Amino acid sequence: MVVRVAEMSNLTHPYVLGWDDIAAIRRLPAIERLRKVLEEVELEAAELSSTANSIESSVRTIYDGKVRDAVSGVERSGGGLAHGLAELVVGIAAGYGTVALGPYGLAAAGALGATVMTGLHVREIRRRRQATAWLGVMNAVSKATAR
Repeated sequence: MVVRVAEMSNLTHPYVLGWDDIAAIRRLPAIERLRKVLEEVELEAAELSSTANSIESSVRTIYDGKVRDAVSGVERSGGGLAHGLAELVVGIAAGYGTVALGPYGLAAAGALGATVMTGLHVREIRRRRQATAWLGVMNAVSKATAR
C-alpha cells in the first residue's frame, strides 16, 4: 500500500511513499528534531500569513531559511580563536599540574592536554551533527519519493 501525499493536500506534484519507506524514515534518530523544525516552520508561517497561498509561500521561505542556517552552521569554522585559547589554557594547566613528575611530566602534560581537547572537539562535532541531523531525514524522504 502507498500513501499519495498529493491526494491529501494541495500539492502540485504527487509524492509517493510506501509503508516500508515510512517505517524506515520513522526509525531515523533525527525524526524528532525534524518534527520540531517543521512545527517551528508551521507556527512561523501561520503568524506571517493570512491566505492559503501566502502560507505556502511563507512555509517555503521559512523552511529554506532554516536549511540555509543549518548548512551555514556546518560550513563555519566555528570559533577558531576560542579553540586556540582553550588549547593554550589546557596546555598551561596540564604543564603546571604535571611539573612534579619531572621528566615524565612533559609526556603526561601532552597526554592530558590531548585527552581534554579531544573530548572538547568530539563534543562540538556531536553537537553540530545533532543540530543538522534533520537534514538527513529530509534527504531520506526525498530519496524515497524520487523512486
